[in-house]
Amino acid sequence: DVLLGSSDTFLAFIADTDGELPDGLVAAGAGAGWNTAEYDFFGVEEWAYAHVPAGTNSNTGPTVRSKLIATPGGDVPLSSDLEVPVGSNVAAFHSSLYNDSPDVENPQAFRAAVDNASGANPFAQWTVGGANPPAAHVGPLGDEAAGDDDDDSAGDDDDDSAGGDDDDSSSGARDDDPELLGASYVVTAWWDGEGDGNPETGECDLILGTGNKTLTWVQPPGVDLKLAFWMHLYSLRPGWLLLEGDLPRLLQSGVAIQPEAASGDDDDDSAGGSVLDQLPDGCVPVGDDDDSAGDDDDSAGDDDDSAP
Repeated sequence: DVLLGSSDTFLAFIADTDGELPDGLVAAGAGAGWNTAEYDFFGVEEWAYAHVPAGTNSNTGPTVRSKLIATPGGDVPLSSDLEVPVGSNVAAFHSSLYNDSPDVENPQAFRAAVDNASGANPFAQWTVGGANPPAAHVGPLGDEAAGDDDDDSAGDDDDDSAGGDDDDSSSGARDDDPELLGASYVVTAWWDGEGDGNPETGECDLILGTGNKTLTWVQPPGVDLKLAFWMHLYSLRPGWLLLEGDLPRLLQSGVAIQPEAASGDDDDDSAGGSVLDQLPDGCVPVGDDDDSAGDDDDSAGDDDDSAP
């Protein structure tokens, strides 16, 4: 069994008490029998009821939204103000490499060769997803995955026209929230001078930068009704998504590769400088620095082709 959608409208049946209901329920719009009810999770007014008298139809019933269907993956536009030389790679690295969690086997995912030789931006459409992450990568995601924004950038408000405003502005997760499982990855781009697909194995590898968003897999709720409702409430769609801080974003929103720190003396690529100037002599093939800067900039020595 798989849960596909949910609603934040409750159905409430209130037993008839000889025609007398508590004043609080009456003031909130409730009546004896069936009611629809909205709970204000993030405001001061707790409950608002809409009474459905027996024998009548109501147009204020629950709207079920298909927010629980996992996003299987897709193309992620990559952009950067940096030079991305021919021979560069981009990959997602399990976040255990960047915190105190134990390393997992095969932490790298979705590696692809990319280059920005033309200077175009975005410089690549990076394909991610298509399958669940390895089981060893999946664990508690914590509060950072509980989004508080529902502005359609996460693709989770696909039927606003069918009902209401879904801004879900929140103050964050609460102590009694269910545990959200998933896997989190840091997006890294590097020039693979060693040619082994690993950014940190030798002196000829050069980290170009890391992504401004985190690639995240959010585990579907299965048949856990409490978790399904909580995910709906926080507008958090399961599957592959990008997190910008704690805000969920569509994969199509893209990732900007940013330098980890100011580096090198790459003062002007357009004038012939190259990010590869930061590497030791001998790392860049003589006669062909990378062509991404439009000329051979002597970063590997004399390459005017007039002499060996």
